[in-house]
Amino acid sequence: MHSPTAALAWELWRRHRSRFLLIAGTVVMFMVVYPVLCAVSGFDPSGRDATGEIARKIAPMMGQPTVVRITQALWLLFLAAGPVMAMVITLIALMWIFTFCEFDPKTSDFLSFPVRLFTLPVSTPFLFWRLVPAGLMAVG
Repeated sequence: MHSPTAALAWELWRRHRSRFLLIAGTVVMFMVVYPVLCAVSGFDPSGRDATGEIARKIAPMMGQPTVVRITQALWLLFLAAGPVMAMVITLIALMWIFTFCEFDPKTSDFLSFPVRLFTLPVSTPFLFWRLVPAGLMAVG
């Protein structure tokens, strides 16, 4: 590796490749499949009042609950909250990935910091100020 940033990025990619790909797949699925599911169900998530639309669709189903009515109501709730829940799960996964914690078999501690992170030949402020602007540019 030619730089500490590249070494740290490679470490993250090597340890969490499957998780990064799962997150990317989730985002792509909601970009491609979610609009189709909404169109098939007759649900418009970009309308003025998505929760009001769900209430209008569920109101005629009130009465004796059946398995079909309950399934339809849960399906509409999934369509309304699905993207938000996918993003929350993705955020939690990313926070877990970037904590730099790993299992230490010697102490059986799940939240131990790897020793190799503290033996880099650069200072912590140097690493911090290289990663923070890159992260800000990626978000912005």
